[in-house]
Amino acid sequence: MTARLVGTAKANWAVFDGWCASRNLDPLELPFDRFLNTVYYWAIRNGDEDSIKKFDRKLWMPEKGAEIPAESPWSAENETSTFQALKNMISPERAAVARVDRPPSETIKAE
Repeated sequence: MTARLVGTAKANWAVFDGWCASRNLDPLELPFDRFLNTVYYWAIRNGDEDSIKKFDRKLWMPEKGAEIPAESPWSAENETSTFQALKNMISPERAAVARVDRPPSETIKAE
């Protein structure tokens, strides 16, 4: 998450720094945690609820190829159980059949 926020600031430095300057704020003088909060706010400030959620998902998603801890919401097990819970909410009868009919080898895997 930290690297992505720093990357966002770096990729958009002229606009981000100008936005900060228009508020009499020097981003390089901020403590690092405040700098990250400022970048985050700047990135989402004009977004609607859906675009903010999308930004948050991208911000918190593990890097491609990174080992994902079992307790992470991005682990294959947690993604599968979340997907199954959604299916149960939408159609409990169909979800129960799908669980019985699907062999363990066809479990949904996280990419």
